Amino acid sequence: MPEPSPWMLVVNPAAGRGRGKRLVARLERALEREAIDARIVISEHPGHAEQLAQEGAQRGIVRFAAVGGDGTAHEVANGLAAYARERGDDARLRSLNAFTLAVVAIGTGNDWARSLGGPLPIEAAIARLARARSQPCDLGRVFYRGAKGPQSRIFVNVAGAGFDGFVIERLGERKPGAWAYLIELLRSHRSFVAPELGVTVEHEHATSAQAPAISEPGGTPGLATARRSLAVFACLGSHCGGGMRMAPDARIDDGLIDVTQIDAMSGAQLLWELRRLFDGSLRHSRHVRMLTTRALEVASAPHSAVEADGELLGTTPARIEVLPGAIRVIRD
Repeated sequence: MPEPSPWMLVVNPAAGRGRGKRLVARLERALEREAIDARIVISEHPGHAEQLAQEGAQRGIVRFAAVGGDGTAHEVANGLAAYARERGDDARLRSLNAFTLAVVAIGTGNDWARSLGGPLPIEAAIARLARARSQPCDLGRVFYRGAKGPQSRIFVNVAGAGFDGFVIERLGERKPGAWAYLIELLRSHRSFVAPELGVTVEHEHATSAQAPAISEPGGTPGLATARRSLAVFACLGSHCGGGMRMAPDARIDDGLIDVTQIDAMSGAQLLWELRRLFDGSLRHSRHVRMLTTRALEVASAPHSAVEADGELLGTTPARIEVLPGAIRVIRD
């Protein structure tokens, strides 16, 4: 049998408020204990993990572990996508399924790790690399308006427009865990101008009792079906914002995006509804619409901030689509 590919562990030293830098020796001991052939590389600045993953793929490495949070996994996935594009891959990035992406979750939110059966202690996460088999997992792609015109990014967990992008923009380098997100939500609610947000989906399947605030399949994206909204989330995984269950039924391997659109609310209504973000009952709120789709388009007035995996990207208009089974992952 051929020797298995070595692992590349891409460590974000700033993850978990600086934990990553302090954990390298512990990672090395865990890898040695499990007899895992691996190389540890450390990112030095935002975007460097993406570059390191692309360079690793160029050297023939096909198994990667993001040691950090959702942002680190986001960068590694985009590095692999950049390699696929430079190799002349087609528009659906089908060659990405030659790669395996695992996560050693030491970040602030670790939301994608929740969909993979974690987060786990470092030793348990490394042991899982040694024993577990990989399986297909969906990725998402978001097209948006960037500083230099139309751009796109791959995401592993959740992309969104509206208040979540607003919060990330305000927090800057601080990553919004659940408490930081909620504090900022309550503090900034009055200053946030809820946009008129219109969403068009393809192949709609409603998952809430309310009539969706979304146009019929084949409709024209725009503001004709728009409503004042706090945010819209396009979810592959079930959690975001450090443990909030934004899409309780989402699965990372079903080839679908779970869409959650939240209406603008008063401060009192918002306080009343906060518990639903954590107890899985968000679908029962009269202020929330949920459905699943393979692709959606988002337009807003005024333009809204767009984020993916906790990383601020640009603004609407945006198109978000799923890439079914695009990559392989390690999960329990």
